[in-house]
Amino acid sequence: MKLQTIVSILVTIVVSMFSVASAGTRNVTSDSAQFITWNYSGAEMGFYLPKSTGKLPVVMYLHYCTGNPVYPEFWIVPALNKIEPCAVFLPTAPAEVNTQYPCADWGGTYDQAMRPNLINALHELDSLIALYDLDQSRVYIYGESMGGEGVYRLLMDYPERFAGGVVAAGYTIDKGADKMAKTPLWIFHGSSDNTASVDNARTIYK
Repeated sequence: MKLQTIVSILVTIVVSMFSVASAGTRNVTSDSAQFITWNYSGAEMGFYLPKSTGKLPVVMYLHYCTGNPVYPEFWIVPALNKIEPCAVFLPTAPAEVNTQYPCADWGGTYDQAMRPNLINALHELDSLIALYDLDQSRVYIYGESMGGEGVYRLLMDYPERFAGGVVAAGYTIDKGADKMAKTPLWIFHGSSDNTASVDNARTIYK
């Protein structure tokens, strides 16, 4: 293999592992909103930062299966910012192959350990909090369907780390509810859901 080819491969690997934290310290005082995108470990990431008004809360949104919400008009960005200025982190989970559970790219309570996509999202969330001096007492997580599975997992593994969580139609198993209960959690799940039974959510709630 030619040296030029080897160098090219190494550059590609380094770029694919780029973290928003490596951009260095930024001035977070801004007269206008910002939306930045980057790639971390093969996953597209997006971050909305409203006009700076002091320490901002941040919400990490975990998308549903095949979702790709990395654009500034994604519904949760304007919805939250109509209430108050709020930073919004939009990580993505590249599809996994040869997995026991289809559409489970964030992973969930059914896994022995957190999956790489969730670990990477958490890493970049921490990087954003440090880089933009976000309010560590107001870090929230929201997940829909496959993303809800990831929220259940995070609340089980990190009790009391988040200020609150929301799960919409997420699948879970009867595991870790005592730890999840240490974080304010809002669960939405319809009884007509034919993909993930509402019984799982009811078990965790009880």
